[in-house]
Amino acid sequence: MTDRQASRSRSRPRPPSQAGSHLPLLAALLLLVGVPPALPQSPAAQAPLAAGADSLWQRAVEIAGRNAWWIPGTMVSRFEELDGDWEPKSVELTTTRIFLGPDGVPDTEIVSAYENEKDVTEKAREEAAEQKREEEEQRRKEAEQRRREQEERGAAPADPPDARERFALRSGGSTPFDPQIQDSVRVRRTSPEGGPQGGPFAAYQFQRDLGDERQLIGTAWLDPESGAPVEIRFAPDPLPGRVKELEMRMRFTVDSTGAWYPTDLRIQGMGKLLFFKKRFRSTMIFSDPWWYAPPDRATDPPDAP
Repeated sequence: MTDRQASRSRSRPRPPSQAGSHLPLLAALLLLVGVPPALPQSPAAQAPLAAGADSLWQRAVEIAGRNAWWIPGTMVSRFEELDGDWEPKSVELTTTRIFLGPDGVPDTEIVSAYENEKDVTEKAREEAAEQKREEEEQRRKEAEQRRREQEERGAAPADPPDARERFALRSGGSTPFDPQIQDSVRVRRTSPEGGPQGGPFAAYQFQRDLGDERQLIGTAWLDPESGAPVEIRFAPDPLPGRVKELEMRMRFTVDSTGAWYPTDLRIQGMGKLLFFKKRFRSTMIFSDPWWYAPPDRATDPPDAP
């Protein structure tokens, strides 16, 4: 079964449980614009080629594939509701620990949560626990439905969806460098002007086809020697309903050990609710990465790119 076929036969991955009333974080925000966070693939898997890709872009794809299982141990998220001048009028700050759960799947725990400097940690933990209970109940219902469908067809029981789908936040997920989606990506070398500090970097305009006449459009900057992705800026086209503006920026690093992973994600946008415009900005900072070794993947971190 191909990766694309498998993605149709499984339920869409759920993001990790999070606290607060603000927009869900990385995975859910990508789902908002129609980008399912794909599961990490084996670095040895044969990846398709992006249209217009050159050797430097292919190096970026290889790096993303090798480093797909770096998980941030700590995530600090700041969600701001903004006024008409794009200044914060309310702020929610949440620190989340990400660890290996007892079932061998990455899990999350809220360390602290604040709303406008008020400590709401206990409330956030209760909400997260309730969300996890709802997710478990939904998975139980889905498993029962699969069992009944298999009995009606007289077929052997199907394998349940990969438990790792419960954790969609990972390096390389839903970026234009994901090896398994290169056949839906078009790239073109462009001017590096306006790129991140520390350059010059090699710049590429990219388009990712999401189906149903939807796509992601953006610019990626790569290290001109190694090909390691440094930063991407992107937005969906067309914008999702009720969203009038949406900009995303993700930055990456290669640390002293040679590991490549995202360091932060910033999302800023404006939506319309009834007759009111709602402006927001969400910033997520990732740190303390650890290597998750799934049972059917390599057990050791990759060598330096």
